[in-house]
Amino acid sequence: MLGQQVQPSQIPVYGSAPQNPPVYVKYFIGGILYSTRERDLEDYFKKVGNVIDVAVMRDKNSGRSRGFAFVTFAVENELSK
Repeated sequence: MLGQQVQPSQIPVYGSAPQNPPVYVKYFIGGILYSTRERDLEDYFKKVGNVIDVAVMRDKNSGRSRGFAFVTFAVENELSK
């Protein structure tokens, strides 16, 4: 095929990628109470969107909350429209 034009239909495909891969948005949530749990944030934010993940950041030595978290949402892929 050196120097020849190849039509896309002639290119072998091994496996398949999703046509519309999911799109995720991660938000920083600051100033939360030290007693706030992941479940509390998930319950609150599921009212506004499809929550995929919640991570309260904790001190690696004490395990105590550091007062902030990240919430990841799945959003509709605009390319699929």
